[in-house]
Amino acid sequence: MNDGVYKVNFTAVDDDGARISMDLVVTILNTAPVPRFTISPVHGNTSTIFTFNSTSQDTDGIITNYTWDLGDGNVSYGTETVSHQYTVPGNYTVILRIWDDDNEMMEFKLYLKVDKVPEPPPSPDTEPEIPHDTNRSKDRNEENELALELLIFGIIIMIVIIVIIVIFLFVVRKKRAGGEGHFHSSEDDLPGMKRTEIKPDQSRAGGSELEIEWDDEY
Repeated sequence: MNDGVYKVNFTAVDDDGARISMDLVVTILNTAPVPRFTISPVHGNTSTIFTFNSTSQDTDGIITNYTWDLGDGNVSYGTETVSHQYTVPGNYTVILRIWDDDNEMMEFKLYLKVDKVPEPPPSPDTEPEIPHDTNRSKDRNEENELALELLIFGIIIMIVIIVIIVIFLFVVRKKRAGGEGHFHSSEDDLPGMKRTEIKPDQSRAGGSELEIEWDDEY
């Protein structure tokens, strides 16, 4: 029987046929609806589509509205069954609110854990990834930089040596060019040789005569 106010007529008759009547007013209160629902499957991940199915009842009337709060900001209205997929792993509180024909609301909640999608196992043909050793790479880079610095230093040393040789040859040639008119050597210059003089030869144009005397005792 639905809730409400009812007028009841009570009549009593005895064995002599005497009759008595009485009117009674009866108020029947509303019975709140009972919200319930199930989750299938009860556990899953972000690739799982969950189904929420209401098993709610209203013993003295009908359920007029369903509202689903799925816990991630999504809300569904008006249906006994809802399907939903969560995109972020975590723990969610799912709440079902129902209203009966007397506009009385009741709610029921369940808790759901959603995991992330597991990574697929490596295939047999896939080589395991070798962890990158940053320290070894840093040491290798330092060795390369040191080798480059040594190479540059060696090149600079070679250039300096070549410059010194060129300057030396230039000075020697200049000294020789400046002493062509007269060359003097003493006996101490070279063993086995006596003093030598180079004098211009007047009989030859632009020529000179070189006289060398050797010491036979050497």
